Amino acid sequence: MNYRQQDTVGAINLDHALADICTDPDCEIHNLDVALEEGTINLTDVAFYIAGYMAGAAALGDQVDDVKGNLRDEMKQLIDPQEGMNG
Repeated sequence: MNYRQQDTVGAINLDHALADICTDPDCEIHNLDVALEEGTINLTDVAFYIAGYMAGAAALGDQVDDVKGNLRDEMKQLIDPQEGMNG
């Protein structure tokens, strides 16, 4: 059985979260403050939200570090092609 049944509220919410940019200022999925104010989520939900946000931020930070390292290597190669070939 597929865990995402098309007719469930959870599937609809997941589809909305994964869809294009949301412009609804009252969206409970994209605005944590709205969800808290309206009581549609509990503290465990908030914990999952924060953990996901922090994991995403860490992954982006790792990608930025990789890009900075690659850029540094490219700049070294441009400045001194021989040094870049030797490591």
